[in-house]
Amino acid sequence: MLYIKKQQFLFIFIILLITFISCSDLKKSNKSSTSSQQTGLPQGITLGASSDIEVVDKLGEPAHEYKASDEENAQIYQYKELGAMKFEDGKMKAFFRQPKDQESKLQYWLQLWANKKTETEKMENSVGADGAIQYQMSCPEDNTTIIYDEVSGSVKRVVFYEK
Repeated sequence: MLYIKKQQFLFIFIILLITFISCSDLKKSNKSSTSSQQTGLPQGITLGASSDIEVVDKLGEPAHEYKASDEENAQIYQYKELGAMKFEDGKMKAFFRQPKDQESKLQYWLQLWANKKTETEKMENSVGADGAIQYQMSCPEDNTTIIYDEVSGSVKRVVFYEK
């Protein structure tokens, strides 16, 4: 018959407990790496780290390239299916894209940021196609900003910026 001494039982219990805790921590770290993939940037391209040269090497020439109106050393690269990237002095500082699936609803972001500090401001010079003034909501903790129409609750643009 199987007979386990008290010390052996305690040893096995501790090993199982350590295994359980380490697996649980692994799941948490996988979730955080998944949230960093939320930006929609292709693998190997990273905000704050990738250069304009690296991006062109990986993605090819952008569909449109122009200077940012607000900063002298800033360039915007627009890729048709991906979105736009803002480079300052050759480093990617921001990524702009259309919202995906549930991100297109303001409610999604309100729930996502329910326990985080957000800042909302009216964008005086930004009027939607229907004539409604658009708003900007930012979550500094997530380094993310959304542009939305308050009347319809639809999100028009998602912006991720360097951490």
